[in-house]
Amino acid sequence: MAKRLNKLDRMTSEEKVAESLRFWEAGNDALFPPETIAIVLGMSLAWLQAKRCNGGGISFIKPNGNKIIYYQKSDVISFIKRNKLANTA
Repeated sequence: MAKRLNKLDRMTSEEKVAESLRFWEAGNDALFPPETIAIVLGMSLAWLQAKRCNGGGISFIKPNGNKIIYYQKSDVISFIKRNKLANTA
C-alpha cells in the first residue's frame, strides 16, 4: 500500500523556500498553518502535533474549536529564542 502524501510531501523545494520567505517577511501578528511552521523549524508535522497534544511546543490558535490550527509568528519566534543553546554539552 502506497504511503499517503501530506501537504509537505507534495511541495517542491522551491515552494518550501517561498513559504519560508513568506513567514520571515510577515509581521509578528501573522498567522500560519502547521505546514509553514514545520518548514521554518525543520520539524515534522507529527512533531508539531505531538507537542500540541503533550505540551512543550509552540502556543497555537484553534478558532472556534474546529480542526484548523494556526501559529502566530511572534509565538514561533519566542519558541526559537527559548530553545537557543550556547553549546551542546
